[in-house]
Amino acid sequence: PTTTTTDLPDDDMEEEDEQFLAQLASIPVAGCTAMEALEKVGLPILNNNNNNDNSNHNNDSTPQTLLIVGGAGGVGSWATVLARAAYPHLRIVHTASTPDDTL
Repeated sequence: PTTTTTDLPDDDMEEEDEQFLAQLASIPVAGCTAMEALEKVGLPILNNNNNNDNSNHNNDSTPQTLLIVGGAGGVGSWATVLARAAYPHLRIVHTASTPDDTL
C-alpha cells in the first residue's frame, strides 16, 4: 500500500498567511462566546421558540432591546448576527469607540 503525506506549513509562512489563519481560528471562539453570552441574558439561540412572536420575550407589548458593548468587535459582531437571526424584531444597540491615534 502506498501512503501519502501532507506537506505541513513550513517556518517560512508569510506573515499574511499567519494572520489569515489566526482570523480563521477566532471564528468559532467568538461565535461560541457570543452564543453563550446571549443565553446568559435570556436569549437562547438554539431551541428558540420566539422566532415569530416579535421577540417579546417578556410577553409584554414593549419590544425588547439588547445592548451590545463593543459591537464592532469579534464577539459583538457575532452576537448581533445570532440575535438578529433568532429574534428578528429585537432592537439591538451597540457601543463602539473610535481608534486611538495617540498610541
